Amino acid sequence: MIFGFNRCKSDKEFQDVFLGSGSYFIRISKQYLTEEDEDGTVLLYPKGSECITLRFDILIFEPKDNNVKPITGYDFVVRNADKKDTKLYFENDFAIAFKESTSIENGTNLIMKFWEIGLQDNRTIIMSATILEKKQKDKRVKKLLASIPDLIKSIEPAKIQGSVETSSGIVNYTTTRQEPIDQKITLLNDSDKEFIKNWLKNGKNIIQYYNPDYNQNQNDLTLELLDSTFATWINSTQDDKFSSDSIANGLGVVYGDLLSKELNMTWVKVIDQYGEDYGVRALDNFTSFPISSVYKRIDSEEIGFFTNIYEMLKHTIETRNEK
Repeated sequence: MIFGFNRCKSDKEFQDVFLGSGSYFIRISKQYLTEEDEDGTVLLYPKGSECITLRFDILIFEPKDNNVKPITGYDFVVRNADKKDTKLYFENDFAIAFKESTSIENGTNLIMKFWEIGLQDNRTIIMSATILEKKQKDKRVKKLLASIPDLIKSIEPAKIQGSVETSSGIVNYTTTRQEPIDQKITLLNDSDKEFIKNWLKNGKNIIQYYNPDYNQNQNDLTLELLDSTFATWINSTQDDKFSSDSIANGLGVVYGDLLSKELNMTWVKVIDQYGEDYGVRALDNFTSFPISSVYKRIDSEEIGFFTNIYEMLKHTIETRNEK
């Protein structure tokens, strides 16, 4: 299963900058400006000054023969680190080759620093720092250079594979981190609350329709009931079965209600460039979108996802709370 965190914003002091068409990201202070060239090179520099500029590119190694495993960025850096004036060191499973030089551009003396950061997959991040020689003692230059070790440590893939052990077995997942988007998050108004109230009732009726032994006045709702209801509906050949919108809204709201009660999450409305959506939000500002989650599984016809997503959410919230 794929579990997305695309709606989670960076904190107030830092921002995530994505490299290589979003394959990796780095975390940097918001006091620095960033931009991207037409060729995909990411530039970073202090506000109000270009005394130092960092540049980031990603090399991807693809074998000509599809039967040959591509070289890793890590191995590439190690193999090429025997060049003169190159320092090789290791950090966070990365192999890093560093060298520096000087140059003159349009009559301006420059100091050039280069890092080749070899990753465990078939990528190498190329980072360079261009410094005006006459500004090398500027406090902004020193501060940005001093932050580079932490910047390198912050490098993470945008997709991370993982697994969570649950009562029903091992749940494998892919965490996908995407570029933050501007969004407005508000608590529900009276109209929103009425929407949730009505669809909570409709959702329970849908569950009772597909599970005759379930009595909504006597029995608690469970993840198993949600999963069995969705599976029965998706496999039904009835011409008059519930619509996709009814299933997404009904089961999604029932699921969101369960999350709010069991994981201490709160219903919110999220407005962004894609439109409006209802979500449930944890205390640490992590948001999940139960109605959209159901719509996605209607398209993919995936079953058994309510339990899996719940366990992943629980694991994520507990992990964050421990930090």
